Amino acid sequence: MMDLPSASMRREDGAHTNCNQSETARPLPFVLPAGDVRRLSKRLDAPATTCIRQVRDTNGNDMDDHSATREAESEAALSRIPTAESWGMCVSGDGPPTAGGVMRGFFWFEAEDGLLSFVSRHVAWLDLQPVRIDIALVHARVQLALTPFLDGREPVGHLPVALNPLLQGLTQVEWAGQLSDLLSGDGEYARPWRDRSRGGRGDDSPIHPAEFDAFIDSIAFPIF
Repeated sequence: MMDLPSASMRREDGAHTNCNQSETARPLPFVLPAGDVRRLSKRLDAPATTCIRQVRDTNGNDMDDHSATREAESEAALSRIPTAESWGMCVSGDGPPTAGGVMRGFFWFEAEDGLLSFVSRHVAWLDLQPVRIDIALVHARVQLALTPFLDGREPVGHLPVALNPLLQGLTQVEWAGQLSDLLSGDGEYARPWRDRSRGGRGDDSPIHPAEFDAFIDSIAFPIF
């Protein structure tokens, strides 16, 4: 299950430990060597200490402000009530299936640059299950893939195609764009959500103003 807004982490034995506890979780086997981190950081023109501290986050050791910031920003984005002009994305877990099924959530932001900033800093770290994946390396590759989005050469709607191959086994970006796309767009992703908000009656026509609140309620976190 994808613990999107939670500050707790899952240890290798399946138990949970809170990020603020002094207990040290056993290291997971995907630590990036410090030399490789520095080389990646140089390519990304970012301080090496940033990536190194994030690697420590995934190991459950020396938890710092990255996890607290990620938790706070995730909770704000998941609970934000969007308007038709809001920008957002729907993210689902891509780890081992659980008895409850795959959890997904819509993250909402006031502007496009807020969405891209969140993706750049946090998307690789949203699901911290004990997996044999080098998350620091995934994070670096995600930042490189985001370059054409950050400079305006690629539209936000192309984020799933660009990022999902890099995020396999962690999370998947199912959709990204403006809420107006879901309300009235003709895309294959939008229509089923409109029908779902109406009880699955086979009506995927655009959402009318009187249906707006019910539609927002139908896509509120968490969604299974």
